[in-house]
Amino acid sequence: MTGIDNSRPTMIEFPAPLTPRAAHILRRAGDEARAHGAKDYIGVEHIVLAVLTEKESVPAQVLAKEGIAEQFREALEAVLNSPGYQGSPR
Repeated sequence: MTGIDNSRPTMIEFPAPLTPRAAHILRRAGDEARAHGAKDYIGVEHIVLAVLTEKESVPAQVLAKEGIAEQFREALEAVLNSPGYQGSPR
């Protein structure tokens, strides 16, 4: 049985256009990626940060309801700002 090759990014084409909200989040994720040193890469970590800026998103609401939204964002930012963070796939 062969495994999944995670050594290089995969481009995915979507069969339908993105909603305006999804497009906004991906643009914001690109901003987050560049702010953390990624030049040509948007990772899950950047998408999570972008989603958290959307106060109406379900993940942001859940974390806020539990009282941990800011702690979660700070913890993720700490990882992204750490010396070991590469900002792109390895």
